[in-house]
Amino acid sequence: MSSHEEQRAKQRLEEYINQRTNLIAEERAERFDAQVIASATEKEKRAAEIVSALRAKEAKEIWSASPEKLMYPGMEFLIARETILNTKLFAVVKKLPKGAILHGHMDAMCDAKFLYQNALKYPQMHVRVNSLITSDSSLPLPQFKPLTADLCTQFLNAPGLTSENYTPDSWVPLQKARNEFEYGPEEFDKWIVGTMMINPKEAYVDYNTSVKIWEKFGSTFRVAGV
Repeated sequence: MSSHEEQRAKQRLEEYINQRTNLIAEERAERFDAQVIASATEKEKRAAEIVSALRAKEAKEIWSASPEKLMYPGMEFLIARETILNTKLFAVVKKLPKGAILHGHMDAMCDAKFLYQNALKYPQMHVRVNSLITSDSSLPLPQFKPLTADLCTQFLNAPGLTSENYTPDSWVPLQKARNEFEYGPEEFDKWIVGTMMINPKEAYVDYNTSVKIWEKFGSTFRVAGV
């Protein structure tokens, strides 16, 4: 490479570095927390330094420490959960106003059993399915809805979901549907709660792609909309 070409390459590199530096500065100036960072107190700056140092330390000593255990960003939550719970960084995060929840759906954050048990307390709550329930078919997804007084009266004596007289898409009082479920109230509870949850096997085996798991999310959210 001639001296002229070398000088030109050096000039281009300097131009790139300057453009990159300016771009980073612009991005930092426009980020949503730019004003918060700019007006941070000395204690807040020190706290940020401590958390950053702790994060780097645990990344090295915990997440990259074992050659026998593969740890990586974005790994399955239930596999990483026990490790996360024992980190100092998580203990710090739990004390923050927002806690450790960065993103959450209301239906997904509510305890499914708690939601279901409360629904059972209200006679207005009704349930329906879009197909007959038989011993040789899989259980369909239930749909819940609180009905008006007039409709409650209309469906008061509706046949249970497993009755041969049940008409698909017709409403049944939730407590009545539970009491008259052919396989028993406990199996009814297990079925209903199960439709509002995703267990480890479903997450990592049955619905192990982004497309499949979002289909499952969609069904659980529809049911949990109770």
